[in-house]
Amino acid sequence: MEQNFSTIEHPQKKNRRILWALLLLPLLVIVVIYGYNYITLQEPLNTVIENDSRNKGIKVSVTYDSFINISSIEYSLEEFSGLAPVDIFRVFLQYAEALKSSNFDYVILSLNGKPKFKIEGSYFKQLGSEYSSQNPAYTIRTFPENLYNMDGSKAYGQWTGGLLGVLKQQMEDFNDFIKKWTETN
Repeated sequence: MEQNFSTIEHPQKKNRRILWALLLLPLLVIVVIYGYNYITLQEPLNTVIENDSRNKGIKVSVTYDSFINISSIEYSLEEFSGLAPVDIFRVFLQYAEALKSSNFDYVILSLNGKPKFKIEGSYFKQLGSEYSSQNPAYTIRTFPENLYNMDGSKAYGQWTGGLLGVLKQQMEDFNDFIKKWTETN
């Protein structure tokens, strides 16, 4: 009986192929995770920034929390030179509008990947749904009372009393929030 050695695979070649497959599999997983984050989160943000000339000068990175937790997202300011606090916040609201059909448990607000605050996903959805119809001054004033510190405690309280006093305190809270969000320390 004659054996055809050209069709028999050498065990060392087979082991090399298995090794290559094992090495490439994690790379493939990383590419798929990054691609999914980019297509579902970063691409809509890039469109928001490009579609409004007032957004020039801001760079934001957005991913699912730890890249794989699709129940929450991290919105991280990277660059915002020459922009006023209201401009930085407007981009965030425009992004909420772009994702208003999405559901998240919470949204983390970060600076260069360092988490600073978070809001509930239902509030993020509300911001997006109301963006085109809600008075922006109202949204700015009431935003801080919906913020949480990273440990889950409320970042700011809710003010009561006379209208002018409440408005003043709410604006002070908003300015404090923006300062803390954008500070590098």
